[in-house]
Amino acid sequence: MPQEKSSKTNLQPSINSVIGTFVALSTILGSGMMILPGTSYFSLHGASWIPWAVAAVSVIPMLFAYAWLGRAYPSSSGVAHYSQVAFGKKSGASCGFMALFALFCCIPATAGTGGRYIQSVVASTWAEPIFAVSAVAIAIFVTLMGASLSGRVQMFLIILLVLTICALSAVALTRVDSLPTFPSDLGIGAIGSSLVAVYVAFTGWETVSFTFEEHRRSDLIPRVFTASYITVVGLYAILIVGLYVAVDADDPTLNSAPLLALATNVFGKAGTYVVFILVIVAICANLAASVLAVSRLTFGLARSGFLPSILA
Repeated sequence: MPQEKSSKTNLQPSINSVIGTFVALSTILGSGMMILPGTSYFSLHGASWIPWAVAAVSVIPMLFAYAWLGRAYPSSSGVAHYSQVAFGKKSGASCGFMALFALFCCIPATAGTGGRYIQSVVASTWAEPIFAVSAVAIAIFVTLMGASLSGRVQMFLIILLVLTICALSAVALTRVDSLPTFPSDLGIGAIGSSLVAVYVAFTGWETVSFTFEEHRRSDLIPRVFTASYITVVGLYAILIVGLYVAVDADDPTLNSAPLLALATNVFGKAGTYVVFILVIVAICANLAASVLAVSRLTFGLARSGFLPSILA
């Protein structure tokens, strides 16, 4: 498989495997984590773990493919480059522009989700737009500082996120009264509908491919995928267990702000501050990863001649 890079337009390797793992985690753990565990629990009650287990197992072949491609052929164009090599320039351009469009749509949607959470906490109509615009601006600023600094910022945010989720669920376990029951009338269609939504929580690893070129050791990319996958699955499991033991399955808040329901049930009014921290950390980390991916994909598409050369 030919390489697309030239000596004049190479990105400098500045990301080690540890930073790369946290960049991957930032990409995956976004708005889906704040909504989907609650919606699946609300609709499936005690069976809500089933679509999560199915999704977690079924994405493994995809992760293996990306890990192999990243190790063998690192490129800032990621999936666009692989599509171009396999099927030609038109396919590469189409894949690249579709990925770019998806990222441009995802960034404001993610910021808006965080803004709605913040609005539910502070009860201000201005909270959503102010938070959304500020979070995107911060993500752009961090990206302009370079991949290494952006990765370190994401590492700090993800560590804080993981510790907060673990602490929240651990306290919830100490207050368990009863577990939700498995509904006897649950059909395959209900699980299938929930599974389609849950898959969103396991998307994003394809976006990680846009940072492959800046990894110092591409041979360690499979380890990055393995470590991030185990962490993501473990964190989702902890969060789902926390909801099981602390929130009633019929609580309507599960469809809009499940983390808020979990935190307030565990800590009372103080839980709103926990959610405030969680939302800011998760959204900022995800936006930083997404903006970094947009910049690298844009660079790669320009280098391949699909965008003005000045962008390369």
